[in-house]
Amino acid sequence: MTTVESALQAALAHHHAGRLAEAEDAYRRILAQSPSHAGALHLLGVIALQKGRHADAIASIREAIAVNSRQAAFHNNLGEAYRALGEIAEAQSSYQRAIGLEPAFAEAHNNLGLALQTAGDVAAAASQFERAIQIRPDNVEAHYNLSRVLLLQGDFERGWREYAWRLRIPGHPSQRMAAPKWDGLPLAGKRLLIYAEQGFGDTLQFIRYLSRVKSRAGKTVVAVPAKLISLLTASGFDNLLPLDSPTPACDAQCSLLDLPALWGTTLASIPASRHTACQKSSSRSTLQRCSAAKSAAGEPPWGISWRARTSRKKAYMWELSTWASVGFQSGASIVPRKRNGAAGRFTPAVPRAGDLFRKLCNPGPAGKAEQVEDALLLYPFLDRERNRGASSEWPRS
Repeated sequence: MTTVESALQAALAHHHAGRLAEAEDAYRRILAQSPSHAGALHLLGVIALQKGRHADAIASIREAIAVNSRQAAFHNNLGEAYRALGEIAEAQSSYQRAIGLEPAFAEAHNNLGLALQTAGDVAAAASQFERAIQIRPDNVEAHYNLSRVLLLQGDFERGWREYAWRLRIPGHPSQRMAAPKWDGLPLAGKRLLIYAEQGFGDTLQFIRYLSRVKSRAGKTVVAVPAKLISLLTASGFDNLLPLDSPTPACDAQCSLLDLPALWGTTLASIPASRHTACQKSSSRSTLQRCSAAKSAAGEPPWGISWRARTSRKKAYMWELSTWASVGFQSGASIVPRKRNGAAGRFTPAVPRAGDLFRKLCNPGPAGKAEQVEDALLLYPFLDRERNRGASSEWPRS
């Protein structure tokens, strides 16, 4: 083994152990001796990708490809860097080159599926996820990704079945549960724990199944994010506890997100939700300002929550200008609700077609909803006004 090869093995040991700083230093030392070492250039780019330095990752991996263009992993990781930057067309091209070099590269098929899904081609995305599964049947990530596009397509029967694969993702909350997973059969006299596993939105969407659960289970305890407890209590839900509290003793457990599968939910059988009963007096000004905007504009208001609770979910963060064409076509006013940062405001660069944005209501004095109740108070108003002003059914919430 040459000195460079032994140095590369030592660097890889650091990398595999998660010691990224040490690995990066080692790769740079190799490149100081051998500037055209394709492996070191590629792995230096991988570390940049892992650290979120996506432009650096692209530059380094492209250097590696210039030296050796026949390595499928190089092209796949270049695609990952492009996808992280939102350059989806470039990402697709990179994944396709990887697959061209190695047709049975399951990871590249999965990643191409993700890029196609981002581009809006869910049918093609599903085909790539299915190919990844065909190559490697135990590919948890591909099964999970397939489930999401199947659900988007309305194929609930297959979608819920594939969605169960997420339980195998390392770190999933179910792996910390001592009690067996509930199979949906009656549990008379026994205690069932239902827990939220994702964000506020999913909790509020799937909480609708609790009335059905109580018809089959004995005592049901529901673990939800602490910030939602007062809202859900006001909405008639009981036996709630904070999600971060110690797991109570129970005879069976189940995630909220598994309940649709247990009931065999289809598009036609999604249970209706009930409106929240939030009456927080300090938030009445929010409702009054929305009502005033509606009266002044004579237009149906649209409620938009365009940012996720955590800034890392960049795919869910759209600028208000993204909604311009939709609002213009409908002639609607915009009622924004923004979680992170200051109030949403339109800059001169944002299109102002007609009177589209003449009524802009910012919930709360700081332009954001400090409490979940403050934001949710808007929805019954928007729901009612939408149903008055249009013949189409307001989407289920």
